[in-house]
Amino acid sequence: MVRKNYLIMLGAPKCGTTSLSSWLGEQPYAALAKQKETLYFTDFSDRTWSGPGADFAENRPLTPETFNAEFDENPEAELRIEASTDNLSCVDAAENIARFLERGDVGRFWLLAILRDPIDRIVSEYEHTLRLGWQTGSLLKSLKLEDRRAKEGYHPLFRHIERSRYYEQVSRYQELFGDHLMIIDFSKINEASERNRVLDWMGYSDECGGGLQHSNRRSVLARPATVGFLKNERNLKLGRSVFPKNARPIVRRLITGGEVGRYEIGAKEIDFIRDALSDDMKACVDSHLIPTENWDSSLSR
Repeated sequence: MVRKNYLIMLGAPKCGTTSLSSWLGEQPYAALAKQKETLYFTDFSDRTWSGPGADFAENRPLTPETFNAEFDENPEAELRIEASTDNLSCVDAAENIARFLERGDVGRFWLLAILRDPIDRIVSEYEHTLRLGWQTGSLLKSLKLEDRRAKEGYHPLFRHIERSRYYEQVSRYQELFGDHLMIIDFSKINEASERNRVLDWMGYSDECGGGLQHSNRRSVLARPATVGFLKNERNLKLGRSVFPKNARPIVRRLITGGEVGRYEIGAKEIDFIRDALSDDMKACVDSHLIPTENWDSSLSR
């Protein structure tokens, strides 16, 4: 039996797991899951979802065989990387991972958590729902609707506060995995020294060089609800038949209203987040495991 090593990444959306996992996946000894975020260790495929993006958990691997097939593009790779951001917040994921790592075909393993200033993370996550056209209005409105939406089975991207309870979530993993868990600061992942520290911890090296490639666009559209219209296959086909290629960007801007920059968080929204996360944030600041020195001082005090 050929054993494979595994790196399982943890975080929450907009914590850098995608860009860092892509860089790690470029190493010659590594293979990145085809879907990157397979959701294999979560229980999301067993839940009933509603609201925008309710089909996100479909076509995900459900068995060891389909999970292994995620790495078929580089089957000889010694290290396999799975980077589902929801591994951190999903309550069942930690124990599901622990059971998987007991398998006879698993060699060495590591768990890497990337944590970001909760305010920055929540704003970036909210911006993502705006870009998708899933909601409009203020972040405060989304925060106040979070509990109701969670009960109704809305997409995890609407769970801003829930997915920012870092101390509670990290504690589950620390208890199960001890020294197999490393926690790094999102603000440092662009530093080569920090990435090499991760590789040294795992006993690997940077053989491909280069920096991280950031593909996430941070700007928000003036009319985000038009995103779904533009992504509709029928509308795309019609647009391509009517408009020449060089005119399509102009038409797109006319429909979407163009980019309006980043969402500017307000004082009431900061206060809401601080109040909701006060106990967990204090525990993070007091913990020697969680790097908080680069977090917003108004939240972490």
